[in-house]
Amino acid sequence: MTIIERNEENFKHYGSTLHEEDLIYLLNKYVEPISDRFYGDGYCASVTLDDGTFLPCVVFRHKRKAIENIYHALHEKRYGIIDKKPYDTEFVQRGIIEHGLVSENILKFDADVVKVETCEYAMPEKIIQGMSSTPTHYFLVKFKDGTYENFRQGEGYFYEVPAQKKLEDIVEIFNSTLILQNDEIIELKNLMDWKKNEAVLKKIHIARPYFVCYIGNSDCNDFAENINHLKKGK
Repeated sequence: MTIIERNEENFKHYGSTLHEEDLIYLLNKYVEPISDRFYGDGYCASVTLDDGTFLPCVVFRHKRKAIENIYHALHEKRYGIIDKKPYDTEFVQRGIIEHGLVSENILKFDADVVKVETCEYAMPEKIIQGMSSTPTHYFLVKFKDGTYENFRQGEGYFYEVPAQKKLEDIVEIFNSTLILQNDEIIELKNLMDWKKNEAVLKKIHIARPYFVCYIGNSDCNDFAENINHLKKGK
């Protein structure tokens, strides 16, 4: 489903591909956010760039969260001393961090993106939150049609999609569990359990690489506050 795409009339008048405020509002409306303990909520999507390049896996993160992570790292307590700076210096530092963060985006929203769509490779939030890498990073999922598929946990939110399946149809997850080609389900006590059954395992689906794009008003703490700010402005 298309979430938003470039409006040619607006592009001719204003020279921008899409309005960031519109994207934030529509992502919140149509996409279930993924919660991250470092970056807060993020939205998974697929993106088309102005040269026709299709990026199937993109996560939109709020700019403020990333800025705060870097800022607090610069001022964290070390050996009992907190590196405090005068307010004006802190203000300058935050500006430098923001500029560096946004300028280093692999994907630049305001210059490159012309279309944003829902992503078929985004693992549902309930499954992401249910994953555990102990004692192994393999897991089994059950689909609503009663079938099972193997997965290996990755660091992101995007995964290969088994043939004729939709990740949104996953109803249950079983950590450190895999299914064999003969449909026998085995529990993994350690990594050696995976290795000794490797030849007879059903296909294991893995995580997909993804791009990150930072958006949002840096004066707002997160997407929720950003959206409230937008609503008040309308």
